[in-house]
Amino acid sequence: MISELSIRNFKRFPRATFQLGDFTLLTGLNGAGKSTVIQVLSLIRQSLESDAIKHGTIDLNGKYVQIGSGRDALCEDFSPLNDDEELPYIQFSLTSNLGITAELLMDYEATADHLGVVVDGPLNEMHIATASYQHVRADRVGPEVVSAHSFEQTVRQRSLGPRGEYAVDMLGAASDDRVPTLRCHEEARSARLLDQTNAWMGEACPGIALGVHSIPNTDAVRLDVGFGGTAGLSSSNRFRPTNVGFGVAYALPIVVACLTAPAGSLLAVENPEAHLHPRGQSKLAELCARTAKDGVQVIVESHSDHFLNGLRLAKKGNRELQAQIYYFDPSLDEGYISLEIDDRGMLPHWPDGFFDESSILLSKIIRP
Repeated sequence: MISELSIRNFKRFPRATFQLGDFTLLTGLNGAGKSTVIQVLSLIRQSLESDAIKHGTIDLNGKYVQIGSGRDALCEDFSPLNDDEELPYIQFSLTSNLGITAELLMDYEATADHLGVVVDGPLNEMHIATASYQHVRADRVGPEVVSAHSFEQTVRQRSLGPRGEYAVDMLGAASDDRVPTLRCHEEARSARLLDQTNAWMGEACPGIALGVHSIPNTDAVRLDVGFGGTAGLSSSNRFRPTNVGFGVAYALPIVVACLTAPAGSLLAVENPEAHLHPRGQSKLAELCARTAKDGVQVIVESHSDHFLNGLRLAKKGNRELQAQIYYFDPSLDEGYISLEIDDRGMLPHWPDGFFDESSILLSKIIRP
């Protein structure tokens, strides 16, 4: 597991250090640096997968993230490496729960999309290099009549794709796989992936029943959706995803990612709340927390108070869960603060601006 991530001169942060738990929640104001944490991990991972690091560079634009050029990556308020030099640089440092540290020092070049890097430490032995990695981005694919199919992605690599483009294909390919007990929904028909997916999706879409069908002689699969009866199994009408709404399409990759992530892997999720009913948002937090408790390191960026409260409730029910929260606000001294949930699911410190808008508006509404 990655226990600590340090950043120098990258995007918003001249200097920042984050302690990562089993479950780490990143929240706060727009443009305040929340996504930076996930982007650093994905930059390293995509550079490892493409062999860029092996050849002495960091790949700024790849499978998981597209930063742009060196100019886009460098913090405007950068600090030099030492007092004798004014040349900018970017540095990442990772520490594992075993105390192993690896540092990546990058040379700055304004227009380059690959930055030269020197690695100090056993990066190839770190969790980011050896474990299964999944990054479900905010710009997920919406409802589609047909979805992408790839044996290489879903069967060999067990990947949903960064935009969730292979989530339907994964659901079909692994529909009979057994979901680990800790992540199983208690009201599902069985521990099969398809039944578990229907049960968790049913928290926001009651009675939903998903079906996946291959399209012969194409690189595509088709998803259909039914409702009614027992988990939708007696429904006579099957609908296209485009006639059901965005909530199903946006939540499906996250649910499938949580249910299929192997223990010891790393899962990063952006904006799980998108297009979801509040109950669905809180239940997704519960599923993410169960996944984290089951040995998957989970990092989530979210603006949802329902997701936060779902995490708080999960922590109350699982006191051994290491849950870490970071709130990002440029007005803070370091641009962010760390918050911890206690065993009762409470936050001892509730800073200004941290999910307090409902209370502020309600006080204005009831004011004479």
